[in-house]
Amino acid sequence: MDKYFDLALKSDFTLLASIFHPGMRISYFRDTKKWGNMGLELAERGQKLLEYLYEMYKCDYPSENVDNRPMPSTCSEPFAAGSSSSNGWIDSLLAFDDAVESLVFPEELREYFDGRYRFRGGDILVWWKENESHFPVLSRIARDILAIPATSVSVERLFSRCKLVMSDYRNMSVDTARQIISCQQWLEAGLGIDLPDFLSNNVSNN
Repeated sequence: MDKYFDLALKSDFTLLASIFHPGMRISYFRDTKKWGNMGLELAERGQKLLEYLYEMYKCDYPSENVDNRPMPSTCSEPFAAGSSSSNGWIDSLLAFDDAVESLVFPEELREYFDGRYRFRGGDILVWWKENESHFPVLSRIARDILAIPATSVSVERLFSRCKLVMSDYRNMSVDTARQIISCQQWLEAGLGIDLPDFLSNNVSNN
């Protein structure tokens, strides 16, 4: 475990993925009781990475969409650090946002660092989708960073399945192999009842 933990600490993508968890953000690493001085170093590194990515992504994003963001809605209320809540550990993380209050960041970054639009649990991708209007640039970065698989297990399983389908003793076209693998995945996803009709319609349309 120590080996993989050390590797995770050295990975910029792992650090960014942790920061893009709306229940953690940079505050998680500023907890010196949990991380010690290493946490402050991780927070500084993550902050620089995020600022760099923000400037890169902002260049590809229409300026009017960044500057003219809507006011907070009732479904995502701004959260002030230190307010009472039953979310316990999330609120304790947000309490560390005081350290970044005096720093100068783009408004979008500052609001995220300050812990606005509290995470109430659930799927973090859904949270980013719901708050896309508040964080137009950050949401695009989060989408790309959080889409990176943490492990290669799922990819390895797919290649193993391909090897079973396209063995050395079978001769088939690429389209046939693709259809077989797709059908297996559809059946595992519970599409078995409607699958024959779907396939027949697809074949007739082609």
